[in-house]
Amino acid sequence: MATVESTIPDLLLLHLGTLILSPVLPVAYPNAPFTKPAGPYLEARFMPNSNVDRFLGDNDTIQYQGILQVTVV
Repeated sequence: MATVESTIPDLLLLHLGTLILSPVLPVAYPNAPFTKPAGPYLEARFMPNSNVDRFLGDNDTIQYQGILQVTVV
């Protein structure tokens, strides 16, 4: 079963793939085979961070943090 920590980057990377770019640029996704083209391309990387529990108790809301970095190469 997928966890919140794995679902968030999956959804962000899925959304990146739906963006309509002009001109169209290939995307290098993490842990996926990719052949670098001769021209420009995008490189996606998810950098997780520590989760934050802002309150005391067992049923508190947890804030999930991280950065989706998209580099234009």
